[in-house]
Amino acid sequence: MDTVFKESRKLFDNYTDFMHERWDRQRWEPEYGVEVAERLEQMDFIVWRLKELSRPTWASDVWAKQQYQQAWRGAGKLEFTDDPLYTLLRQTGPLSINDVEIRVLTEAFYFIADRARIVVKKLPLLRSFDAPGVRTVRNHLLQHPEGADSGVIENGFSFGLEQGPVVKGVRRANKVAVFPDSGLYVNANEFAVALERKVVSVLEALHKQDA
Repeated sequence: MDTVFKESRKLFDNYTDFMHERWDRQRWEPEYGVEVAERLEQMDFIVWRLKELSRPTWASDVWAKQQYQQAWRGAGKLEFTDDPLYTLLRQTGPLSINDVEIRVLTEAFYFIADRARIVVKKLPLLRSFDAPGVRTVRNHLLQHPEGADSGVIENGFSFGLEQGPVVKGVRRANKVAVFPDSGLYVNANEFAVALERKVVSVLEALHKQDA
């Protein structure tokens, strides 16, 4: 399974291996490393599961056409694109069946990912790590949407095949520019790339010290 956090998990394992070999417990806390590794695995699973759940959307047009044709079988009605029934079928297609699970997994991802972000910052030489997309969605759209600097309290939710679930993707016009969510897949990739770059730079510095 090719996953978003595959490379970052491997690099982070290299980092913790180095710490175990060279640093004692007075200089770092191994349990934080264990937790980050577990969180990355959980995040990978959620992204994979979301993509699996959204697969039916690729066939939503086909599904809607089939349902429409069955409804009008023998009636000879084929101009489905302008028919309200076809539009309704498109809106209630396969993705809606998994809507609750997608929403639950989305929120779980952000709380898990933000916890991972916080714990990474507790590890030696990784304190400057950040993942703005994850941090913003968790803090301002999920945990504290009623805050004075947010106020995005709508329960709007949208989904795109490229960006994935978008928290508060549907909101009031005057809140469109307030902490907009780029989408879970985008934020997950941002987290992974930022962690990879940070760990690579730290490992390079540590190995130079040993040289």
